[in-house]
Amino acid sequence: MPLTWFDLIEVWTFVWLCCFLAVIFVTTVKSCRTSGLPWMHRIYGDENEDLCHDVQFEGTHEPKEISPWSPRALVSPLADGVSTTEVWIKRRSSDLRSIAGSTIRAPKYWKHYRGTHLPQYKGFHLAQVTPEVTKAVKALVEKTWREDAVGIGIDAEKLRHRKIVVHNVKRIENPRLYNRYVTQRQMFCYDAADEGFFRSPDPPIATSALNLPVLNKLLVKEINEHFLFHGTKPERVDAILNTGLDFRMSGQGMFGRGIYFAENSTKADQYTDWIWQRGKEEGKHDTKTMFLVRATLGRLFVGPDDGTARSFTRPPCTVQGCTRFDCNHVERFDAVIGGTSKHKMFREYVIYDRSQAYPEYVITYSRIY
Repeated sequence: MPLTWFDLIEVWTFVWLCCFLAVIFVTTVKSCRTSGLPWMHRIYGDENEDLCHDVQFEGTHEPKEISPWSPRALVSPLADGVSTTEVWIKRRSSDLRSIAGSTIRAPKYWKHYRGTHLPQYKGFHLAQVTPEVTKAVKALVEKTWREDAVGIGIDAEKLRHRKIVVHNVKRIENPRLYNRYVTQRQMFCYDAADEGFFRSPDPPIATSALNLPVLNKLLVKEINEHFLFHGTKPERVDAILNTGLDFRMSGQGMFGRGIYFAENSTKADQYTDWIWQRGKEEGKHDTKTMFLVRATLGRLFVGPDDGTARSFTRPPCTVQGCTRFDCNHVERFDAVIGGTSKHKMFREYVIYDRSQAYPEYVITYSRIY
């Protein structure tokens, strides 16, 4: 049957419509690559990538000499007088808003939970991690270990071992804790996007400074999110696996009643047993447990090392001239860093809100004498 003029018009209309849509698509893709729209960034899906299943900045526009938390102007500005740093900050702020507005879901690599309705699940599962993650966690433990500091200090009394050896690393899959942590982290992302990136400690936190890609790529550095160690007694491990870290179960530390973290495995190891038990285990195969925790530190307050912060139950306010934790000011710091004075052996990091920490990995190890 021969084609009519009407059929030819239909065919040409269809062809032109397809071409028009193709041009729109190509133009949109180029525009997104230029402006840094969220959907153009990767969404990670396996264990060696983004744990939170959030949008992650690819870094194609990031000036290599600028760290995310301490940007500075480059020598060569753009043609319109705007520095490349300012452009990158604007793009990264857009990324943070995308993370903050993303749907919270279980990571694709989790073995026991799926979907977005995480609070409906109770309990937890321990999953074996990939060899790459195991290697990275072991590297954190080994490279932050300080043999010269073993046995020094009140908490290290009677410790005589030279090092520790990691036997096993497992990932904690706890839907309710995960949902609580990511929800809080999103609030920090909103704040950082609106108010500016949070300044990181100087020198950098040891666990992040090692720059292990398989772990560091999971973190949002602009909100001071870091992997930190937390040591605990054997009888408290199950409670942490089930309900997370709880400052209500801790004693009154140097910086009040909070959840304490260490950037050195040596420091965390001091809290994995009771002092009265030490000395009896030398030569025995006695395993210990510490956690590698994701912690969002946000705005850090440098705490005094003279004992005056023992009464803290929350971070002090940010109002200039007021460092009280019990004042009525609204704006507050998010965490406290202690041990910054020269006579201190280790730095400590303290949070007072349980939702700022997620116990990511549980590490089983033993001491070597």
